[in-house]
Amino acid sequence: MDFMKHVRDSLPVLPCEAVVFLDQHQVHQSPVFRDYCRDLGLEVILMPKFSCRLNPVERVWAMVKQIWAKRLSCTHHPLRAVDLEHYVQ
Repeated sequence: MDFMKHVRDSLPVLPCEAVVFLDQHQVHQSPVFRDYCRDLGLEVILMPKFSCRLNPVERVWAMVKQIWAKRLSCTHHPLRAVDLEHYVQ
């Protein structure tokens, strides 16, 4: 939850004007998390389920999984953190 405080403190607008879009992860749906965000002045809106096009990180993970699977099937070498950083860039 410290991350949400960091988000609020990094905002270029007042927290009362901020809307945070999150996926449907169980933590994001919990009343404790939602109340905490509300206390920070953040409005939380959950994205619809299976909305990969709205969540850019899903496209990154799909690409990483594809590259990782291809690499493992060809070389049997694990994907290193430096490789992951390169692919994400």
